[in-house]
Amino acid sequence: MALILFIMVFSGALKDVPVLKALDFNNMMGAFGVVKGAEGNFQGVGGVGAKDGFMVAFAQLPLLMLAMGIVELATKYRALLAAKVLFTPILKPLLGIPGAAGLTLVSSLNSSDGGAVMTADLYDRGYLTQDERTIFVGFQFAASGMIVATVTLLAMAPMLVVSPMFIMGILLLMKFVNGNLVRLAVKRRPSSDGENRDERAA
Repeated sequence: MALILFIMVFSGALKDVPVLKALDFNNMMGAFGVVKGAEGNFQGVGGVGAKDGFMVAFAQLPLLMLAMGIVELATKYRALLAAKVLFTPILKPLLGIPGAAGLTLVSSLNSSDGGAVMTADLYDRGYLTQDERTIFVGFQFAASGMIVATVTLLAMAPMLVVSPMFIMGILLLMKFVNGNLVRLAVKRRPSSDGENRDERAA
């Protein structure tokens, strides 16, 4: 049950559902306000260099804290263990990664930053080896945050010659293609996993 709830939170399925939209990850993230009389948000516009880079990084802090907090909850309520059982038969043959990455995969489809944070956390907790992390990053890198990107395309719906769902299907297919290209590259070189998953998780 906890796994289903966390999947719904990260998938964007609750984004426009009355009352329940308060549980959607992006809705919980919210948005920065605009300084009165200024353009953009607190970052402003036209920034360059290290200072602008710092502001971009600073803007990611709320997302990092929220994503890590939700992962901690998912771990506490054994959602990651449930994901491991449910998703391993799917993800192991398709990408060569354990099912524990299933929740993170769902998150990465909606938020590239959230997926990145959760992937790093999975590795730190010992759920992913270094090679598995590399493969998973390859999957995420192609068309990152594809759900948000596809929803953005809906504004251009009158000009589209194919349905947004078809576009989303192609993007998802190419994510798996990219992940497996990285998987092939990883297999063709000596393993970089100096220690196994169980040893790091201990």
